[in-house]
Amino acid sequence: MKTILIVGGSGFMGANFTEYFVNNGYKVISYSNSPTRIQHENVVNVCGDSRDTQKIESIFVEHKVDKVIFTLTSFWVVDGVSSYQDLTAINLSAFIDVLAVMKRHAVNDIIYISSGGSIYGESNEPIPEDAPLLPVSFYGWIKEAAESYLKYEARINPELRYLIFRPSNVYGKYQQLNRIIGVALKNTHLDVPMNIFGGADTKKDYIYIDDFCEIIFKILEKDIWNETYNIGSGVGTSIREILDIAQEVVQKPLAVEYGKQKEGDISYSVLNVDKVKSATGKQQFITVKEGMAKMYPYVVEELERLAKINK
Repeated sequence: MKTILIVGGSGFMGANFTEYFVNNGYKVISYSNSPTRIQHENVVNVCGDSRDTQKIESIFVEHKVDKVIFTLTSFWVVDGVSSYQDLTAINLSAFIDVLAVMKRHAVNDIIYISSGGSIYGESNEPIPEDAPLLPVSFYGWIKEAAESYLKYEARINPELRYLIFRPSNVYGKYQQLNRIIGVALKNTHLDVPMNIFGGADTKKDYIYIDDFCEIIFKILEKDIWNETYNIGSGVGTSIREILDIAQEVVQKPLAVEYGKQKEGDISYSVLNVDKVKSATGKQQFITVKEGMAKMYPYVVEELERLAKINK
């Protein structure tokens, strides 16, 4: 049985990756500040800080790790920050340390979850992988810097094999309800007005988490390495369309209030996904309407769970 270490395993993507891989015959070690919500006999939880290299080293001592997925992100794209030192240490330095630990234990395969939504910057057409990297936020720059270091490490260590995935706006179960699709479903369900910062015609690429998991699995099974892939649907969906779908899925009206666009946000971001389609043979993706319908039951359950906690 192959073993994958997921750094950031209790987060939205990490939890979904964990669930998908254990359901497909893998053992998963989840390393995060808290245990993953996925309960399975082949899931091992190790809790610790991403900067704790001794704790991370102990995982490689105690387990035979085959591959690593680094999906840790400790802040949102437009967060205001007071200390860039901490953010750099958690998101970039910790990644570099993981690569060093892997090298010491002869573990050579790593998947880095970057960002397609923030690393390219502004564009008026679907963006391919070879487009210039022009991030307009610190989050995007961190992703660019991590990618650059990974490629540098691969040059000086020929044994290292990497995959860089640049996802668009990923959504689905286990996600915190503070991104546009989750907020739209939550607010419509609770009869709470939506606050939209920027125009309703802002158009971005959205991909349901199940499609992302399937893509990663297919590429790993094909044993493709040292490549960078955009991960998205290749289709732009506007905020207006998301709000309309939320009302259709929940079967309630939704009031909307508009405000100024936030610094670091992008009005148009759609990815060219021809490369990943060719690599995986996957041509069909869950539409935003289908994905929001699949996500809605989770939104209801999550709201009920949070209500019990807050009693």
